[in-house]
Amino acid sequence: MGISEERIDKFIDDHGAVKLTMVFQEEILPGYRAYKELIKKYKDKDHIYLMEYKGLGDTFVASAILDKKGFIGKNTVIVVPGQGAARAAALFPYGNIEILPIETCFAIRRFHDFLGKELKVEPLLYEPDHMIYRGMMRHMSGLKGLSFYRMMEIGICKNVKGYAGAKEIRTSCGARTAGKGIITASPDNQAVKKSFSSLGLTPGRTALLAPYINGHELNIDYRVYDRIAQILLEKGFTVCTNSSDPVKEPVIAGTKSLNLELSVITAFCEESGLFIGSRSGLCDVLSGADCKKLIIYDESEFIGMSTWREYFSLKNFNQAGTVEEFTLPNEQDGLLETIRSL
Repeated sequence: MGISEERIDKFIDDHGAVKLTMVFQEEILPGYRAYKELIKKYKDKDHIYLMEYKGLGDTFVASAILDKKGFIGKNTVIVVPGQGAARAAALFPYGNIEILPIETCFAIRRFHDFLGKELKVEPLLYEPDHMIYRGMMRHMSGLKGLSFYRMMEIGICKNVKGYAGAKEIRTSCGARTAGKGIITASPDNQAVKKSFSSLGLTPGRTALLAPYINGHELNIDYRVYDRIAQILLEKGFTVCTNSSDPVKEPVIAGTKSLNLELSVITAFCEESGLFIGSRSGLCDVLSGADCKKLIIYDESEFIGMSTWREYFSLKNFNQAGTVEEFTLPNEQDGLLETIRSL
């Protein structure tokens, strides 16, 4: 008769050295092995940045913060856990973008936190999700201006060597200048202008709707986007839906379907004049777009000491154009009235 799992668990709990060895083997060693492979591949690079969250907004914001002090270049690497984050990283002049499974990114972060700052890998997040039990900072979110963007900068100041004492050396990337020292990509505006003509879109009177968020949905009635489109069409706008999959992300009735690359979406919205979308990382990418932006939130639970909208408000990061934000369903009437007044 075999030994029960309960007896094995009790033995491990009663023998701290055994438990410590198991934790080290299961939690730390995988990160050590992945780290060794990473260093072997990129040993001559100046910086190897680690992003262990797959959202494109986090990677975009972190990269923008790094870039404004010249911490991105041909001799830098960013490690990201998915294609969305990689697409955001590609907007900046990294020498290499390394895509690893998210479990591997977490393992490297655990190994980093175990040994401290002696490692060559530099995490970009202030606290990793797996350490939430000791993450006092995240429970202070929203306190005295600790917005999402401020927290991102804190993480970079903490983990990236030399960043805290460095001066801002640029406020532009390519031809674009950002009003608050944050950088956005500079795509081929002429190509976007030609696409408007070929698609039959009206410059300055086109709206891009972005209802969908990669990975989850807002807790709202998505039929509000049908009403938004109807009002805009009645007012003479041409209206498009940003959709990467016609089944998972159905096009809003009466609108044109578009699947825009991140590299051109800022120029597209500047040419169109109006962006209306659910709060997502795409909104961060559009923070430098000189257009009108109407951002939709739901009544999500508190994050730290603030609401979701207070913590992630695009107004804390926006550099060009105007931003108005609405929490649904309570502010739906105000949103629709704002659209009627355009």
